[in-house]
Amino acid sequence: MFKRARWKPLVVLAALVAVGMIAFCLFMKNAQERKEFVGNVDSRSGYRCRFTLSPSWRVSASDIDTSPGVLDNAVFNPVPQSPIRAWIDRTLLHRQAARQPMIGLTTVTTKEAENYSAFHFQAGYPEMTLGSTQHILKQRRLWIDGCPATVVTFGLALSRSRTHTLLTATVPDRSIIFSIMDGSTQSDDMNREMEAIISSFHVERVPVGASGKR
Repeated sequence: MFKRARWKPLVVLAALVAVGMIAFCLFMKNAQERKEFVGNVDSRSGYRCRFTLSPSWRVSASDIDTSPGVLDNAVFNPVPQSPIRAWIDRTLLHRQAARQPMIGLTTVTTKEAENYSAFHFQAGYPEMTLGSTQHILKQRRLWIDGCPATVVTFGLALSRSRTHTLLTATVPDRSIIFSIMDGSTQSDDMNREMEAIISSFHVERVPVGASGKR
């Protein structure tokens, strides 16, 4: 009886090490194997966007808006976690879960889009027009494949904890505007995913006449 009790802590330790190794492998796999999302092709100019997503995210709604000039209107949500994975993230990895997490992509053609008034330009860089209750916390300019782009982190005036990250990019002649934004409260997971999307975001031109669908 005494010998069996002496081995019990070692068994528990071995089990914890095994679970930790599994969690580490799952984390590394998700960090490395991102999947590509390719937007629709504009039939006039041939432009489209593409970027990568973590495998823990999926398209839950796509092209649901048929308004004139809307090329892409996609919504991304996390893949539901298994109970085991949720326990690993919460207990072993101490990962902060996002509240109502989502990411939205919108691509509009400026000459036809009914909601083009939501965007404006500053020194040639595109920006989404924010409301009076929103304030900019951080902003940076960059070039993506020869296209001017703006990354903005903004918050709500009544809630300092509720922030959003928004990437807006336009083709050189400003005929198309791409925007992608998170729709969640701030979290480590969401911040990492948005930075990875921004780093992988590309604007490319394909031959006119190619398929306009993904």
